[in-house]
Amino acid sequence: MRRLNRVGKALNKKVIIISGLRTPYEQWVVYQDFLRGGNLAATCCWRRYPHSWAQCGKTPTSNHCRSKAIDCGLYDKHGTYRSIGYYDKARELMKRHGLCLPVPGELWHVEVGSTWRS
Repeated sequence: MRRLNRVGKALNKKVIIISGLRTPYEQWVVYQDFLRGGNLAATCCWRRYPHSWAQCGKTPTSNHCRSKAIDCGLYDKHGTYRSIGYYDKARELMKRHGLCLPVPGELWHVEVGSTWRS
């Protein structure tokens, strides 16, 4: 959070967090939605198929459940929300502060690290 805050301050913009820490149940809900055609989501446990909460392994594999990932963006000067990775300057600042966009195609999924896939 402190690193993202520094990025926002350097850009003179507020970083808007869409999703941060998730409980195992919240991750299960998001993953089941993904399996039904919803937005991309990490698995909730070792099962890679639709399953009930009662059947869930409840051992989170998502970095959101381990406080290691945040989905976020910024508002531009026109009040339009865009994922943080949309802005070249934000990407440069994130690199400087040890943050990365490690998931291909997800310009909003930020983690600590240096693996850039988006």
